[in-house]
Amino acid sequence: MRVLLAEGDGPTRLYLTDVLSELGDVVAVSNGLEALASVEACWAQQLPYDLIVLDLNLPRRDGIDVARALRNDARYPELPPLWGVSFDRRGRGPFDRVMLRSEVADRLRKELRRGLAA
Repeated sequence: MRVLLAEGDGPTRLYLTDVLSELGDVVAVSNGLEALASVEACWAQQLPYDLIVLDLNLPRRDGIDVARALRNDARYPELPPLWGVSFDRRGRGPFDRVMLRSEVADRLRKELRRGLAA
């Protein structure tokens, strides 16, 4: 399985790359423009992603805007599932951040298993 992860926060991007790598190959980018360019490049090579995970608060172009752009682009008639993720910024301490990541990872694994089994 090929997964695109677009996550603006560096440590979170590394963490989610590790979690998503359980599914297969992960390409990680840091902003919305890179996400769009990566999708375009993969389609041009006829190797589209099987799953796209977008940070809703991406820099340069947020995840919602990227999802809309992809859905409205006629070059991509059959897009893979698009997942939006966003971390609540209330947990500012390192322990809170680790706990939050752990919860997100557990939820992501559960949802992926359920979605891929369908």
